[in-house]
Amino acid sequence: MGTVYRNLNQLAENGIILKLSVQSGSDRFDGRTDTHIHVVCKECGAVEDLPYELTTALCENIENTTGFVIKNENIVLQGLCHSCKCKDHKAENIA
Repeated sequence: MGTVYRNLNQLAENGIILKLSVQSGSDRFDGRTDTHIHVVCKECGAVEDLPYELTTALCENIENTTGFVIKNENIVLQGLCHSCKCKDHKAENIA
């Protein structure tokens, strides 16, 4: 396993894949290197990609509002995935 992670880290360092450091667990690696936002479930650790259009709209909004020119993005949003949100909602209704 050590060799696998060394190779993954080397690929990430060379920009061939993306490395996502997830607060609630192990690092994740993403073969998708285009501009996109990740959403991470704080409960189960699921990671999903948001559409490119949402990312570009957010970056354009930031640039238009602040004048800051964004050259690179690494956006990770955290919350609850649909499954965990439903479990959490059911638990609230039981209590």
